[in-house]
Amino acid sequence: IASASKDGTVRVWDCVTGRCLFTLSGHANSVSSVRWGGEQLIYSGSHDRSVKVWTASEGKLVRSLEGHAHWVNCISLSTDGPIRSGPFDHRGIAAPDSEQASEAAVKRYEAAKSNGELLASGSDDFTVFLWSPA
Repeated sequence: IASASKDGTVRVWDCVTGRCLFTLSGHANSVSSVRWGGEQLIYSGSHDRSVKVWTASEGKLVRSLEGHAHWVNCISLSTDGPIRSGPFDHRGIAAPDSEQASEAAVKRYEAAKSNGELLASGSDDFTVFLWSPA
């Protein structure tokens, strides 16, 4: 789990132990949104008007996306739907076993990212930017 904070950091937590694994530092103001992408990247949007891209394994800064004239309030990924819904779709048809369910989830994710994982960031400047952050 990754959590955003008003101190300008993102903390990555171990779900089993509840311990903080590492802290992502680099924003100059409050972090307002965070997303964990399917390509092992973590995205954070901040009141410092930037979106930062981090590695999920080590917490290293990969890119800083800048251009908004005001706070970044929200971020969303083109792969959010398949990541959240896994093997389930609008038809309500369940896979007969966990192996087929896993295969279906991967297939849905791969189809969603066929043109690369895209990131949308929304700001208080009334703009939405579309990024190709990888």
